Amino acid sequence: MGHPQRSWPLRVLRPAASAALTLLAATLVHGDTLRLGVQDGAVPFAYRAAGGEAVGYTVQICQRIAQRLARERGRPVELQYVSVTSKTRLVMLLAGETDLDCGSTSATDARRQLRIEFSRPVFVSDAAVLLRREGGLPPTAATWLQAAVKAPLPVVTTAGSTSVRHLSALREQLPPGQALRVDYGVDHDDSMRRLLDGRASAFVMDRVLLAARLAWAVASDERARAALAITPWSVAPQAVECYAVALREGDVELKRAADATIAELLDGPDFDLLYARWFVEPIAPPRAVAERLGALSPRALGLPLPAGLRERLAQADSAACAGQARENPGAAR
Repeated sequence: MGHPQRSWPLRVLRPAASAALTLLAATLVHGDTLRLGVQDGAVPFAYRAAGGEAVGYTVQICQRIAQRLARERGRPVELQYVSVTSKTRLVMLLAGETDLDCGSTSATDARRQLRIEFSRPVFVSDAAVLLRREGGLPPTAATWLQAAVKAPLPVVTTAGSTSVRHLSALREQLPPGQALRVDYGVDHDDSMRRLLDGRASAFVMDRVLLAARLAWAVASDERARAALAITPWSVAPQAVECYAVALREGDVELKRAADATIAELLDGPDFDLLYARWFVEPIAPPRAVAERLGALSPRALGLPLPAGLRERLAQADSAACAGQARENPGAAR
């Protein structure tokens, strides 16, 4: 039996009567409606629960951003949850189909060049490998890479993720005549199924997302779960991922509200509660798992708050977060 789950449900937000009236950013096409891009399976950051509702760590942060906007404007802000994938999330944001991307999006310079803006960081992770334990875990990334090159099956990662770039960098390190085969899942669930079905030798992704996949993908088969393991080392130790809420460049009001909301969260006790809610306490299964395996009890990821995470997130921007994390890569794992 898990602990009662804390939540901050939000559909239509009612601000305090005394809130000052301000204008919403001009780029919000629908005025009083804020459209949140939510991935279906980026557990525990953003996903659809069995009933179809959008839930997750970053989703709740985006809900708090909307609450701040509602208070400042003096009128309700209605939320719409728009389904996106790793591949479509930023395309839909730039196309004006969403206003905030609320998931596990890494803030990178390449994405900034696409005119994507990022909030202050909300989480830090590194990239690891999920593979079968048989034969023991490779002691280093280099050892694994050589084995992966010789393996009869390809490595899988999710299309549109930063792990695509990490694997491309690893390919460039190989000597002439060697090649690393890579397949691309449509989403994280698809990538995980390829590993479980024997169509891939390993799944490369952000460590925290792999932990969530491991917790749920084989939730009904403890033996299958015990046969899998996440590597203790990173495939890209110099490329620590700093997650942030993404928005369109030029959305000044949304950027200000997002940064102020995250700063306020980090300064108070609610950050510890929010972290525990999604990374320590039992959480509901994602819809895809519930549809495949039937009714399941909540399951805890069991990821305690990493030392120094709050301090790292207190950086003024995501670029500074990434720089500090590279200086102290071990603390992020």
